[in-house]
Amino acid sequence: FNIFSKRNDKVRAFFSQILSCYRLAILKVIRPKIIITMIDNSGVFHELAKNYSSSEFFAIQNALRANYDLKKPTKFYIPHYFCFGDYTIDIMGKNNHTILNYYPIGSFRLGISDKYMRTNSVEEYDIGIVSQFRPQQLLLNGIGNSTDDEIMEMQEAHIKFHKYLSRYIKESKKNTVIIMATDRDDEVDYYGKIYGKNVNYLPRVEEQLSSFDALYRCKFIVTFFSSLSIEAFGIEKKILHIDFTESNNWNDYNSQIVLTKPNY
Repeated sequence: FNIFSKRNDKVRAFFSQILSCYRLAILKVIRPKIIITMIDNSGVFHELAKNYSSSEFFAIQNALRANYDLKKPTKFYIPHYFCFGDYTIDIMGKNNHTILNYYPIGSFRLGISDKYMRTNSVEEYDIGIVSQFRPQQLLLNGIGNSTDDEIMEMQEAHIKFHKYLSRYIKESKKNTVIIMATDRDDEVDYYGKIYGKNVNYLPRVEEQLSSFDALYRCKFIVTFFSSLSIEAFGIEKKILHIDFTESNNWNDYNSQIVLTKPNY
């Protein structure tokens, strides 16, 4: 098995190198002055930025970057980075990523949605729960198909967080909504097994920026880990991250917004 695995790795590396050369050849032919992406964690973008000097490369941060991902051996290389703010600058530096120029502008998508949604939305929910639904990772017994111990730890903490919150919502009768990660029925089924009929659901419609619309409709935002909650803080919403992993892999934030003790 190990022999075949090593052989497959060599084959993948060979074709990856061919693909890299192909991309560089395209750039040399079309000679763009600027290359821009909103996928700031794209390894392809980082590789091109490092190896092609005839264009200016710009990346726009589209999500939070956690220690879990940033501490991996593969590092970012971004010449011009429009990022969320000082926290991003700090965590990138701590994890030895190469960013040549930072431009802390906040969330680009939030800026677009804020222009149109702030004055047209009414707070109708007491609590908005930001979903991190991943069908391949999150099962009700806390066990997914991952062999990564840190992902397993996250899964178990995620389940515990929702079970505690479900109890609170049932007892307090707070008007609560799940801000869904998808528009899929299996996500509704997943949370229905935890929260029963005590929550509402707002499906995600990407082209309508529905997740941002949901923020304005909630008084309080709670999650395990999500860019959306930090963006909610940017529009003066009360937020709380609940992380029982006993690590800083996901929520390396001020303790004022992170609950880490698993008690009710």
